[in-house]
Amino acid sequence: MTPRTACLLLLLCIQPSRAAAPEPNPAPWAEPGFPFLTSAVDFSTLIPGGPVTVRGLIIRLPHKVCLCYDLDRGTITGIWQHEGHDPVTRTSIAAISWDHPNRKSEGGTRHLPVPNGRLLPLRPDTPPSPPSRWSSLSLADNSLRLHVSSGTSHSSISWESTLTTLGPAVRQRNADGATSILTSGPVPDSATWSGPEITRNWLSPVTLPIQPGNPDASLITDRIPLPFPNPWHRKVRLSGLACFPDGRAALCTIDGDVWITNPLIPNATSVSWHRFASGLHEPQSLAIANDRLHAFTRDGIIALDPGPSGLCDTYANFCQDIPQSAETREFPMDFVARPDGGFYAAKGGQQLTTKTPGAGRIYSISPDGKSVTELCCGLRQPYLGIHPVSGLLTASDQQGNWIPATPIHKIRPGAFYGFPDAAPNPAPPVTEPLLWIPHEVNQSAAGQAWTDPTRMGALSNQLIHLAYFKPALFTVSSTPDDSQASIQPLPIPLDFPPLKAATNPIDGSLLVCGFQIWGTDAPDLSGLARIRPGNQPPTWPTAITAAPGGLILSFTRELAPPAQNAALVRSWHYLRSRNYGSPHLKADDSPGEDVLPVSGLQLSADRRHVFIHSPSLAPAQQIRIDWNLAATDGTPLQSFACLTVHSLAPQPSLISLFDPNWQPPAHSTPAPPSTEEKPSAARGKDLALQIGCLSCHSTNGSMEGMKGPSWLHLHGSRQTLTNGSTITIDDAYLRESILNPAAATRKGFLSPDSGMPPYAGILSPTQIDSIILFIRSLAKSRQP
Repeated sequence: MTPRTACLLLLLCIQPSRAAAPEPNPAPWAEPGFPFLTSAVDFSTLIPGGPVTVRGLIIRLPHKVCLCYDLDRGTITGIWQHEGHDPVTRTSIAAISWDHPNRKSEGGTRHLPVPNGRLLPLRPDTPPSPPSRWSSLSLADNSLRLHVSSGTSHSSISWESTLTTLGPAVRQRNADGATSILTSGPVPDSATWSGPEITRNWLSPVTLPIQPGNPDASLITDRIPLPFPNPWHRKVRLSGLACFPDGRAALCTIDGDVWITNPLIPNATSVSWHRFASGLHEPQSLAIANDRLHAFTRDGIIALDPGPSGLCDTYANFCQDIPQSAETREFPMDFVARPDGGFYAAKGGQQLTTKTPGAGRIYSISPDGKSVTELCCGLRQPYLGIHPVSGLLTASDQQGNWIPATPIHKIRPGAFYGFPDAAPNPAPPVTEPLLWIPHEVNQSAAGQAWTDPTRMGALSNQLIHLAYFKPALFTVSSTPDDSQASIQPLPIPLDFPPLKAATNPIDGSLLVCGFQIWGTDAPDLSGLARIRPGNQPPTWPTAITAAPGGLILSFTRELAPPAQNAALVRSWHYLRSRNYGSPHLKADDSPGEDVLPVSGLQLSADRRHVFIHSPSLAPAQQIRIDWNLAATDGTPLQSFACLTVHSLAPQPSLISLFDPNWQPPAHSTPAPPSTEEKPSAARGKDLALQIGCLSCHSTNGSMEGMKGPSWLHLHGSRQTLTNGSTITIDDAYLRESILNPAAATRKGFLSPDSGMPPYAGILSPTQIDSIILFIRSLAKSRQP
């Protein structure tokens, strides 16, 4: 056992576990008693030509005094006495949503956090400190010290404040004891100086019972309750997680906290949550390498080292060389540990007012953190997945401008993945994805994780992909030569939007966490679930293979003879353009989907495979297969899968399982004609929920957290378009806006950080009629 592990384990045995008492009023976003927070700070609104600190370390001194140290420049950029609870205005993504979970910060850099109070004038006779690079921030011995280096010299600095008759004053203390007053105005020699208050009464854990899932299922979903409410009044909005070798889980929140659980062993009936660290700058990922916990934040990669108490005493600057701007949408998207002890880090590429050359990239970081190299570019909002043994790296991306649907990429060095705002000019040729996922299947792609190689039953050694808007987990498979890949949903119920997943090495279970900030139909604000194999065999096929002449589904269950109309096969392709998303396009490029004839369904001799004969099956960007089968014991096996087939190759080992002389029954039932429901407002409401309309369009007039116009009283209203013309919102305009949203956009709703995909070729005319009827129903209460 290493000293670091020993210190962390102290958290598990200091005081008896207890649950937190309910708390009616949450605390301020900036936690009282904690000595620092990190944030971008815009001084230019208070000082003409003042600096914008992208990575600001805000030291909280007595008398409500705050000092901002620029972690990039290595200098102090401002000192102020703040008003209210928060040192800076709540405009960052974490702060603005603290009390209003659906509220989002404005994209760009026009509304950055600014000092919330009065700036203190600095002494003009104090020479500025030479720029330095910070190495760590220490809270050891209940004292805050920033360790810095300049050239070959190393030192540490701290800050203190006092209150004079003219107001507060601030001084800096160096490691040798020398001090220098930073603020202007006289300070008596008898002044009493004090450093930051450090109150970390975190040693008592919050212990709660685990809610076990149904054991008589193919997959068991245990609900692990979150430590909210808690004695420190901190919200728990989980944005990332990692697992220690002994089964403890480390989880970070978008608000900058890190929690560590007790070992989540298989027979554990409760979970104990221990606060470990705080003050981080919007972390969205954690990773463990060499028994050391690292967080990927807007300030770079921070290594979190425990002190004797088990709490984090040292926030080490492991690597700050990954580019970062103050752009609110330039998120530290994801971060994974490599088998060699190094890391990959993914940066968001969606930018509005500030174009950072390093955005929309994946970076490779050396095991010592001293070397950062660009791996690939052209990603809009990527999330990563890495195989723990081979190091195979995958990334999802978000549909949007230039990204016609949700892709899964197998990452290759030097590749460009299609988003030109995150690439050199001119951009290199596009590397197409391994797999496309239709927008209606996954409106918002999140992270990926590999399951345990042997202990997850039929789900062992599988790549799992997370869907955020409609909470779901999918399994992703590909052939060894990457000639085809498929994705299918898993029967896993989630009440929260999943963002990240990690395998627990103690038992092989899969932990999944996430929180609500973007559009989602999940009811819970945040959550943590444990997925493990159940007592029943899987209801999903363990392999889906496209072959010349059709598709083969492979199951572990024996199958009942299928109806000959029990499968539907469709194919289409996408158009990559500057517009948001893409319609579904037939082979002749007209909107829609090609329905491929199915001549019959054939069972293999062992009854565990079914050949869906579709002679016209050909390579396509997108193929969707829906099936309605059953096991011999009567268990329904009804689901779907989506494939990208780059090329079709013979599958002799699978084809040999089927009788080559098989013929479909002479009187087999053809596929039934379409019996689509008649248009109705109720059906329109269901569709609006299903395809994600209501994540951007409210039905009550509210615009909080919304990117599109509210549907309340929309139909029949007069509105101005971006070209300056005024129209009446009628059925024809709504139909055009659904099929081609870019054709005529309302004024105020054309933004590069949001958009609406076209539904041409995706929704049928009847479905569009239903949505229009639903929108019209919301205008019936309009006052004359």
